[in-house]
Amino acid sequence: MAKQVKIKFTNGLGFASGVRDILNAVASQYEFIESDRPDFVIFGPYGDEMPKGSFTSVGYYCENMKPDMSVCDWAFGTRYEEEVNHPRYLRIQWHGFDPNSLVKNDLNPDQAISRKTRFCNFVYSNCVPFREKFCAELSKYKPVDAPGKSMNNMPGIESTNGVKGDMWQRKRAFISQYKFTIAFENSSYPGYHTEKILDPMMVDSLPIYWGNPCIDQHFNTRSFVNAHQHLSANESRVVGFLDATCQRDFSYARSQGRDVLRSKVKRKLKGVGQAVKTRLQYQANFDQLIEKIIEIDRDESLYARYVSEPWFQHNQPPSNEHVVQRWREIFG
Repeated sequence: MAKQVKIKFTNGLGFASGVRDILNAVASQYEFIESDRPDFVIFGPYGDEMPKGSFTSVGYYCENMKPDMSVCDWAFGTRYEEEVNHPRYLRIQWHGFDPNSLVKNDLNPDQAISRKTRFCNFVYSNCVPFREKFCAELSKYKPVDAPGKSMNNMPGIESTNGVKGDMWQRKRAFISQYKFTIAFENSSYPGYHTEKILDPMMVDSLPIYWGNPCIDQHFNTRSFVNAHQHLSANESRVVGFLDATCQRDFSYARSQGRDVLRSKVKRKLKGVGQAVKTRLQYQANFDQLIEKIIEIDRDESLYARYVSEPWFQHNQPPSNEHVVQRWREIFG
């Protein structure tokens, strides 16, 4: 019989989605019960609703920010364990995602390629200058379809493919027709990668990825275009200073009690600093990256080689057992 666990999700996290997306690895081992008198509270990084009481608190820092171990008993986040260096911290490996869906067992490259009738897509709502600059530069070679709010040049996804389902299903159905998908994160930091790279992988659209400079630790870089291999980074003192001072921490996401204005100003300044850092670091020079994309686009056999490669090294997803063991350690 599964052990009952009285639990509460807060600070931007809900019970149903929390069990589905965060606790899915151990959902069959415990009976999670939503409670206002919980034994465990899992809080997210989306506000100032910090838990208070005699329970075990778990910080779930699922954004590109430094986790604050002083406000929780345990924590999960996007940073690598070596950086955080705390025995009760673990990096989030998968959030609401089954990596087995990326295993290529019976892929027919010719069939997959035949479904690619369009060049490249750019599906974003948030305007990130570095990302938009790349889209504009690549569009000089061939038009890039952008149905989102950022760089919009066509009707939205809802009115273009007629696919039913949630927003992620509609997005994946849309990008499935494209040879390439621009998969740029909002920001770049070691360990931080999101659905930006996973969505195109699920429908065999070649990601043009930028974000986690250590992405080669997680995926086979022969299976997609790793922008970090084709961009020359400037690691000057100014870049280093901006990187150190403009990183998001947990206070970035919190309203700091009643001092909402100060918090908003701090978030704005950090965001501007990160944008300046990225611009100085790469100087918006995408020539080598675009040359590589053009080479792959024009060479059918080269494109086929990319499509034929497994997403994971040896077509084997990394083990998630250490995450399972950590939740067992927490819940008992």
